[in-house]
Amino acid sequence: MALRFLGIWPNTPDDGSPTIWLDDTSGDLIIQSWKADEATVREAQEVGSVPGHSTDIPEHETVILSGAP
Repeated sequence: MALRFLGIWPNTPDDGSPTIWLDDTSGDLIIQSWKADEATVREAQEVGSVPGHSTDIPEHETVILSGAP
C-alpha cells in the first residue's frame, strides 16, 4: 500500500477531520468522514444504484457524508 494524501475538509476542527487518500498501488480511495444518519441511509437505499443491485449495506461497509453533519 502506498497512500498519498489528497485533501482535508476546509476549516476542519481538530476533533473531526474528513480526509481522503489515494492508494497509488490499487487505485483505492480511503475516506475518513462523518457517518451518515439513519434518514440519509434510508434515502440512499430508496434511490438505489443500478437495477437489481441490493440496497442493503453489508456489515463491512457504511454510508458516509462528505459534508458537515
